[in-house]
Formats: sequence, structure tokens, C-alpha cells
Amino acid sequence: MLREAVRILPGGWPRLAPVMSAAHWLWRAAGGSLNILAYSTGIFSLAFAVFSAIASVFFLRRLKRSAASKSSRGITPSVAVLKPIKGLDRCLYENLASFFRQDYPGYRIYFTLENEADPARPTIERVCRDFPDIPAQIIVSKKSLGCNPKINSLAGAEEHLTAEMLIMADSDIRVAPDFIRRCVAPFCDPAVGLASCFYRIAAPSNPWERLEALSVNCQFLPQALTAASFGMTFAMGAAIAVRTEAFSKIGGFKSLSNHLAEDFLLGRLIEGAGYKVAFSSSTIESVPHLARFSDYLRHQERWARTIRLCQPSGYLGTFLLQGFSLLTLKIALLGTGMPAAALAGAILLAKAAGTSVLSVAAFGSLPSPKTLLLLPFGEWLGFYAWFQGWKSTPVVWRGNSYEIGTHGRLVPSGAGALQASHGIAAAKL
Repeated sequence: MLREAVRILPGGWPRLAPVMSAAHWLWRAAGGSLNILAYSTGIFSLAFAVFSAIASVFFLRRLKRSAASKSSRGITPSVAVLKPIKGLDRCLYENLASFFRQDYPGYRIYFTLENEADPARPTIERVCRDFPDIPAQIIVSKKSLGCNPKINSLAGAEEHLTAEMLIMADSDIRVAPDFIRRCVAPFCDPAVGLASCFYRIAAPSNPWERLEALSVNCQFLPQALTAASFGMTFAMGAAIAVRTEAFSKIGGFKSLSNHLAEDFLLGRLIEGAGYKVAFSSSTIESVPHLARFSDYLRHQERWARTIRLCQPSGYLGTFLLQGFSLLTLKIALLGTGMPAAALAGAILLAKAAGTSVLSVAAFGSLPSPKTLLLLPFGEWLGFYAWFQGWKSTPVVWRGNSYEIGTHGRLVPSGAGALQASHGIAAAKL
């Protein structure tokens, strides 16, 4: 049909033959490149899925043995638990109640809110009434240190903090009764300034939350544990314990107030101040609250952008883990092939098995089959988010729009920029 159409054009087929030949050559070259890319990343993805599961399990065992020896020394410094709250998260009561059930003496909980009318306040007040023996306080923060609303909220409690240790934990986190004991155990080494916890997404209630669980449990967690097994240190924001002396030395909340990845920056600043960054043996759970698919996509895009700006070389390297997506792209564009299909299937099986083994080792339970069935979609959407991470469009966080600068620095964009800049200026007066 193409040849017949060309014949009626002036000059006929001979004039377009070189163009068609060049296009055919380019298509074959692109197909060859995609073949190489798909198989090489596919083999790497499969090997990493197997290796990361083994490395993660061994690292967790070593971490727990080390924690057991440290906890036997019985250090119990005073602890302030800081909980920044905004909005009524799913399972909020149970998440907060888990912090009141701690087997630890001498700790106090501070709930920080951005405004008096936060819908989570009645739930916080109820959990405080239900556990009257645990000192707790609600603080409505009026601080505006910078563009990070979470840090502005936490900063409202700064003048109340006299404890030797601070633990900052997100509102969606649920912990075991030995959480605080495990968090403070690494600090028996006086050189340790910060310890953070590995976490997983638990109890997803809809497809979007299951996809979120895959992005953390099947992708982020094995990568983080593997990196830690090779001696890399970093801070993860779900729950961070920090020595108050070290936190004051780096400038407190002010030093974190204009960065989206405040956890990453905190770890770097603590190390820069001469302290060690360690990992707690406490593995914790995050209960997601994603009502729509768009919520999930925005979170993935913001997360990808933040990682790319904070660790550009590491982010580029994660392209090697996109083997399943590239293999299925190759099959879709170039036709089916049993080796490609077999390799793609092997990657899914390895990831499902690795996630299951890691889940049992770290948390004592298997992942939901409903979640694992979404693995192919999680891979494709992760590939999409990886590309989106290279964009420079604003991100939406806690209802505000921001540009993200170097190392995750927040810059207000749009209508909120002027308002934010006035708030920061007022805070400096």
C-alpha cells in the first residue's frame, strides 16, 4: 500500500527510496540498541533482586545481634518523641497509641500541629486521655523558619526540648513496644549522633496504597539495606533518633527548614559535625493514606525528583534496575521473544520471592498476595516515575507548590511564593 501511494507522488518511489532506506536502517539500529539495553538491564535486575535479598537478610541479622549486645548495657537516656501531625491519617489513633505503649522509662511525646483547627486534634486528645500515665503535649506551632512545613511544625516544640535524645517520627508510623529501646541502643557509643529505622508500607487498603507498598517494600527497602550492608550510611525520615547535643550543634531545625529531603540533609550535617550515623534494629511500619491514583503518582514523582537532586549519580544508576520495563517494551515494539519473556518473568518471580523473604526476616510476616499481583504495574509505574524525576516542574507538598533546587532545596512557586517569602521575612524580624 505504501508503494502504491508513493507511485502517485511526483517522481514516484525512486525519489523516496533513500529516505525509506534510511528510516529502515534507523529503526533496525534503534531496535538493536533496545535489545542490548533490555537484556543487559534485565540480567542486572534479576541478579540484583537475588543478591539484595540475601545481602539484606544477612545485614538485618548482623544488625540485630549488634543491637542485642548494646541493649544489654541498659542505657536509658531521657527521650522526647516529636510527632508532626497534619490532617486525619488513616488508622491515626492506632499509629499514635503505639507510641504510648512503649516499654521505656522517662519519655515524653510532643504533637505539633500547624493550626488549632487541624482535624486530627480530637484524635490526639483522645489518645492522650486513654494513656494518662504517659506525659504528652499538643503544640500549635507558630514558627516559620523556612519553606518546609513539616520542619516549621516541629520547630514549635524546640523550646520545650530538654531531653538527652530526640526521636522524630511521622504521623503514619506504627511501632512495636520496644521501639524506643532499640532506637537508643546505638547511642551507647558516644560517637553516634543519629540513628534511623528501616521501614515498610503496611496494611494497604486500596490499589494505590498497594502500589505504594511495592515502591517501598520491593524497591526502596532492598536497595537501602543492600547499600547499608556495604557500609553506606544515611538517614531515613520515617523515624530518626538524634542526640540533642549533636542536633543543637548543627543549628537545630533552622538548618533543615528549606529542604524537602530534611532526613537526607540531617544525616549529612550530623556526619559533618563529626558524629557517626547508625541504623536502629527497630523495623517499623508506615500506614499509607492515598485516596486516589493521582496521590500515588504525585508522591512517586516528588520522591524521584528529590532522590535525583540529592544523589544524582545513584539515581542515574537505578536505570539498571528497570530491566522488566525495558524487556516488556522490547516485546511490545519488536515482537515477542521467549528469552525476553522468560527473563521478564524471572525478574518478577525473584522480586516477589525476595520481598517475601525480606518481609519475614524484618517484620515476621509475608506480604499480601494482592500486593504482589500488582508487581508488573509497580515496575512500569516506577519506570515512569524514574523519567519524571528528571523534570524540573514544581511539586505539590502538603498543599503548597515548590520548585526543588540543588540538594532538594525548596523554593516556593506560583501564588504561594510571595506568601511564603513574607512568612520567612517575618520570622527573621
